Amino acid sequence: MTHQRKAPRTPLPTHSGATTRQYTSHAPDDAPPCADLSDRDRAPVMDPGHPHGDDRNLSHLHPDRVRPGGSGVFAGDWAWTPGPDGRMRIPTGYVGVLVDDWNGWAVFTCTPEVARAIVDDHDRARDDHHRQLTAEGVGAAQRERRVDEALARLWFDGDVLVADHRAVSDDPDAIARHRPDPAGRYTPMGRSWTWIAVDPDDCDRIVGDIPHPPATCTTEDTRV
Repeated sequence: MTHQRKAPRTPLPTHSGATTRQYTSHAPDDAPPCADLSDRDRAPVMDPGHPHGDDRNLSHLHPDRVRPGGSGVFAGDWAWTPGPDGRMRIPTGYVGVLVDDWNGWAVFTCTPEVARAIVDDHDRARDDHHRQLTAEGVGAAQRERRVDEALARLWFDGDVLVADHRAVSDDPDAIARHRPDPAGRYTPMGRSWTWIAVDPDDCDRIVGDIPHPPATCTTEDTRV
């Protein structure tokens, strides 16, 4: 399920925490700071894409609260894009479950729906780069090579997610096949792509079923 998000009117103060430090270390200088959880608990976030049409507080998905085995919203550290008002935004965040930390980057699992959305969005990025090179007058053969060198090829072979990084890494063996686990979940380009947990409010669109907050989730759980 895809949810459209509205940007908050004013960025909230930064909350100090381990995951927030990771967030700010990878976000661009003009990205909005992570929101203080206590402020967000007092003022629930509007989620116009909620499947039941109600208001939803997404503070339980804030990067400070994402722990191994817990749900979060993830995006590539490359995903920041200037919005219409000039603020840096993330076009799409993907709902998943954090399972590991790889050199400071998030490794997460996701549903087949989310995995296919990642592939579709990546294909659109390749198409955009192809159009840009065409507009610059780059020849057809060179266009294909430069797109492959800039962005991996992704596709599904049955239920297997294939990631071809051979041109990107100049390595003839750099092709990976990501099979779903016994629960049918994927680890999309885990331990290969630089994913981070992100604030849902920084995303214009969220793909996946947004989980409800756990009954025991409290603001004090993340204070450091």
